Amino acid sequence: MWAVDTYKPLVADQAIQAGAAMINDVHGLQGDPDMAGVAALHGVPVIAMHWDKSRDRDDDLLAAMQRYWARTLAVADAAGIRREQLIADPGFGFGKSLAENYAMLTRLEKACSAADGVQLPMLVGTSRKSMIGKVLGNEPEERLAGTIASNVLAYSHGGHIFRVHDVRAHRDALRVAEAALYGPPAEGTS
Repeated sequence: MWAVDTYKPLVADQAIQAGAAMINDVHGLQGDPDMAGVAALHGVPVIAMHWDKSRDRDDDLLAAMQRYWARTLAVADAAGIRREQLIADPGFGFGKSLAENYAMLTRLEKACSAADGVQLPMLVGTSRKSMIGKVLGNEPEERLAGTIASNVLAYSHGGHIFRVHDVRAHRDALRVAEAALYGPPAEGTS
């Protein structure tokens, strides 16, 4: 399954007709008003990312995010998008300070819930991002360990879907985290 990463409804529509099975909208359905209609028309899942360029930097990030998700849900509801089609992406690295990015890792449940308490599945995209490089002082290709650490932490705080460069390493790390959090597989199984 592949997704189209766009904020343009025409591009999303054409990509879905060409085989895309998901829309990744960096404006969380709050950019072009026709995007929600395209998603509803095709019945595809939508990754709605938080990137609020108008956010007051003095406002609490998590409270602002909850209001943002409430607006996204209202747009989705009005267009006829089912709730189970929506996936929240907290938008690591998009309009957030280094401290805010790290605070979100341990408060994902709150960062990806709407003001009315609706909790959306969470996509986490920290892979090789500058938030890791700034802590480790290294280049993107040297950030595997930092990326794994951020994703295991995100998983332990409710992350559901992970956008990564190094799939096998993350699969292994998340399987170990799953065993630690929920118990290992039964003896003799893998």
